[in-house]
Amino acid sequence: MSHLSVVFATQTRRVAALAMLSATLFAPRLWANIISYQATSFTYAASLGSTSLDSCPAQNPVCIEVSITFVASTTTIVPFNVTGAMGFENFVGQGSVTLFDDQTGQSASANFLSGQIFVSVDQTNGGVGFGSAVGPTYPLGVYGGTPSIPYSNYNLATAMTLFNGFAWFCPAGTCTLGVAGPGLATDQGALSITPTGPVLGSSFTATVIQVTPEPSAMLLFATAMATLMRGVRRRW
Repeated sequence: MSHLSVVFATQTRRVAALAMLSATLFAPRLWANIISYQATSFTYAASLGSTSLDSCPAQNPVCIEVSITFVASTTTIVPFNVTGAMGFENFVGQGSVTLFDDQTGQSASANFLSGQIFVSVDQTNGGVGFGSAVGPTYPLGVYGGTPSIPYSNYNLATAMTLFNGFAWFCPAGTCTLGVAGPGLATDQGALSITPTGPVLGSSFTATVIQVTPEPSAMLLFATAMATLMRGVRRRW
């Protein structure tokens, strides 16, 4: 092989390696975000295991703060498409709940058992939050809010902040307003929330807490680096 051919082959490998590096570093699909999703709203009664929080006075019917968190990887986000709605959801993650009575200071917290809740966004009807086998917005779904979130474009894969929204909306057939909701299994016993209808002042946030390359990206990166190093050694 002529010297020119060797140089050309080396340069070709280097260009290919650089292309692979670029694909690894700049293609979002090759990087996995670990995201913490959290929704907060209010009700007047909830229970967790043997602990009941139901001391709200009549003048403050929504004094029990409910916060639900779900930590998951963007690699397990999947699309859904059912009659009247489409969007994205993630069933794989660790969920937790905290209840706080702002009248008494009483609180309770627990971790959901596997498979009890999931996070989803309804791009058709404009809502985001946590669903379960009970229904798509129980234990807590949020809609509306400020700033005006383009739900039709949100896919759960990036950070977002929504405040002053509505929650505890309970679609017909999933639960009954004013009646203790079905129990969801946690490590502290069953969680039951009494839905009160659309509650203003609810919020939802998605926060990226870690960015890690997927295995395919790591393999691509290693291959590219090896190719580049071979080219460097040959030059010397």
